[in-house]
Amino acid sequence: MRSGGTIPGSGLYCGPVVDSPLELSPEKLFCIGLIGDTAVFLDRAGGGVLGIPDEHWEWVDAERFESLAPGLEAFFLERLAAPAEYARLARVDNELAEFEDWLKLLRRARLAA
Repeated sequence: MRSGGTIPGSGLYCGPVVDSPLELSPEKLFCIGLIGDTAVFLDRAGGGVLGIPDEHWEWVDAERFESLAPGLEAFFLERLAAPAEYARLARVDNELAEFEDWLKLLRRARLAA
C-alpha cells in the first residue's frame, strides 16, 4: 500500500493503513475529509461516498465500508448544509474563500461558485 497523508489543517491521518482489510489506495479511493475523527472516502470507480459503520470506534480497525451517499453532491446536500447555506456560500468573496479548504472541496464538487 502507498502511504497516506494528513488532512490539510487538521493534522489527522487519512490514508492506507498497513494490514488493513479495507482496499485503501489512491487509485480506488480518495479521502475527502473527516466526520469526527473518521475518514470519509470518494469511491473513484463508482462515484459514491464511503465511510465505516458506526459500530467501529476506529476507522483503521474497520473491516468494511458502508455507503454514505451515492455521490459528492448528495453527501454535501444531505449531511453538511441546508440549501440556504449553499446560497450563502455562493456569495462568499472569492479572494477570502481561497483560504478555506472545505470551500475548495465544494468548488471541486461544483456546489459553490
